[in-house]
Amino acid sequence: MAKYIVLEPSFIDGKLVKEGEEIEFNGVPGRNLKPLDGAAKKAVPSVPPLVASLISAARINAAARGASPDEANSGDVAAVVSEVKPQPSQEVINEALAIMKLDQQLA
Repeated sequence: MAKYIVLEPSFIDGKLVKEGEEIEFNGVPGRNLKPLDGAAKKAVPSVPPLVASLISAARINAAARGASPDEANSGDVAAVVSEVKPQPSQEVINEALAIMKLDQQLA
């Protein structure tokens, strides 16, 4: 698994993680994670930052509604998109949904 340092308090894999903690994470890294090893560094550039941020926000939304962050779905993405200005392009939204679907299939 890829290793990261958490840059800000974050909800990851169903638990609150403190800033500065070192974690192993196999999902799509957001801006809240600093890569520590080759696997993590390889994962970061493969996802545009805006897409990764949308996925992270959708997972937070899923947790807020009582679901597992890994159960984030198109409804969570839509809820996030409705709150952000400027709204992300449809291409960004579609890419985030595709990555989330792949993550769920791999879990």
